[in-house]
Amino acid sequence: VNIFVSDDLKGLEETIKTIYPESDHQKCILHLQKNISKEIRIKDRKIFCEGLKKLFNPEENKKVFEKVRELKNYLSTWENKYPSLKRIHQKKDLESYFTYYKYERIIRRMIYTTNWIERFNKSVRRTTKIRNSFPSPESALFLIGYKGMELEEGAYKYPIYEFRYEDKFRQI
Repeated sequence: VNIFVSDDLKGLEETIKTIYPESDHQKCILHLQKNISKEIRIKDRKIFCEGLKKLFNPEENKKVFEKVRELKNYLSTWENKYPSLKRIHQKKDLESYFTYYKYERIIRRMIYTTNWIERFNKSVRRTTKIRNSFPSPESALFLIGYKGMELEEGAYKYPIYEFRYEDKFRQI
């Protein structure tokens, strides 16, 4: 396993490092942005979020530590007005939000968020909720598998060739 993409779940990063010490862990930047923007008053939120969006831009070619520094600098400019941002500024794991900068630009958009996973989970929940009950666990798995294949033909039908450009994902 080369990379894990997840939300900021307590204990998950330590578990990943224990079991897969060579793997990278990318925390979802969209969840971080959403959590940070909750601290900002609505009248300032648009300007603040525009700055965050530029900061997390996957097209830039920078190092992880540079992006962490940029985030801390950006948050510190707002800390006088919003002291609660110090809590985020002082987080020790900010590097894991910028792991995608270790990878080639062409695949960064595929690994910096968990939204595609959440979309699949939402689709599965909607499908299973309609059925309400299943005759066996196998029938539930069959339906979930079918939903995955259906999404693959629709929303996820575009093949991902970009991973072939990333050395970390090449097969030996």
